[in-house]
Amino acid sequence: MAWAERHGKGWRARWQGPPGSDPPYPSKSGFATKRAAKTYGEDQEAAIRSGAYIDPRLSETRFGAWWEKWFAVQDLRPNTRQAYNQQYRKHIAPRWAQVPLAAIRGIDVEEWLKTLREDAGLSASTRNIITSAMSGAFDSAVFNRMIPSSPMPPKQSGRRKSSGKPAREGVVIPLGVIEQILARLELDADRLIVLVALLTGMRWSEIAGMRLADLHLTAPREGEAACGYYRIDPSNGALHQDEHARPYLGPPKSGSSSALAPGYKPGRIIDLPPLLASILLAYLETLPTTRDGLLFPNRYGGPRRYEAFNVDRWRPAVDGQAAHVSPKGRSVREAVPAIWPGLQIHDLKHTHKAILNDLRVHPVMQDYRLGHVTPGAPGIYSHPTEQMRAELVEGLERFLRGWVEAGLGAAWRGWRSPRPSPISLPPARSRALGDNALF
Repeated sequence: MAWAERHGKGWRARWQGPPGSDPPYPSKSGFATKRAAKTYGEDQEAAIRSGAYIDPRLSETRFGAWWEKWFAVQDLRPNTRQAYNQQYRKHIAPRWAQVPLAAIRGIDVEEWLKTLREDAGLSASTRNIITSAMSGAFDSAVFNRMIPSSPMPPKQSGRRKSSGKPAREGVVIPLGVIEQILARLELDADRLIVLVALLTGMRWSEIAGMRLADLHLTAPREGEAACGYYRIDPSNGALHQDEHARPYLGPPKSGSSSALAPGYKPGRIIDLPPLLASILLAYLETLPTTRDGLLFPNRYGGPRRYEAFNVDRWRPAVDGQAAHVSPKGRSVREAVPAIWPGLQIHDLKHTHKAILNDLRVHPVMQDYRLGHVTPGAPGIYSHPTEQMRAELVEGLERFLRGWVEAGLGAAWRGWRSPRPSPISLPPARSRALGDNALF
């Protein structure tokens, strides 16, 4: 039976807790009248009988303490775990770690998210990581009856509310533009990265993590052209960064993880057209041996980072460069006009999709190659066949040959002895890669 008692200048409510509760008679103070305190206690006993009781002591748990307990038991992909942890340390903890769960209101969260969007200028993808992590923690707190409901705002349907600007759509890059980009890249390794992205549809993380051990090439023989494939390992087939920006190999974003056919190891198989296989064979002849076994190492033999390639290679090629004269006039760089300002590396994946559409490649084969999950029953019961793979390779080879016949391809069609990229291996920077070890 609930009752009220004097507590300082106000009243305190007491009620009989659920069986096994400690203390057996919980309390809450701060009521102005005896009636208000007793009513609150009776409401708590009613909630116990209905199964909706929230222990006030648990609701006073600080968000930071709850996060540590909740985050430790989550079964997350390695890259998702690191992304959550990084955003918690940088943005969530400074604002919410010391706030009790019960004191966090929905309007406060919405104001904070608006600040991240407008003042901090965080990208939509970063904000999505933050809201996803906080929603998971609050939903678990509700499930464990620490708070009655989550303070996270509901997801917006229809028109995007995040930034006021429409989401950028991917573009299909014309071959003439690709030709100009390739011509502006100085190293054949850089140009080959672009060509591989265009002709395979692989993500940047998968290309940067390409290893020689998973590349299978057969040299041309009498009457037979070169051929080959690359296997994207389901456990360490993509390059990621941990919360300290250290690169490591981990699972790709999505895609098949089972063996395509007998004789293949588990993972997604990317079949290569003969001409691309020949180019890769010539490239391997000039590739220095590195302990990391990467196909496209940086100058130190380690993995390429997206930021470095985008800023130092891709952006100057597509955005152009302004003229520059050194202070003493000793060096002069002429202005380079832009080709397509704002063009992104990921647009090569969109372009590969368009190529597959033009070649009438089977939709199941397209989803498999791009690492997409076919929705519904087709995604469960449809699988690539040998006929689909053969038609894909034949179509891509026709595409490349047509590229040459159209008078294009000058930036790559002569690749038979590519210039090696300058690579040095200082002992302090060269560390074994292993399956998924940090560099």
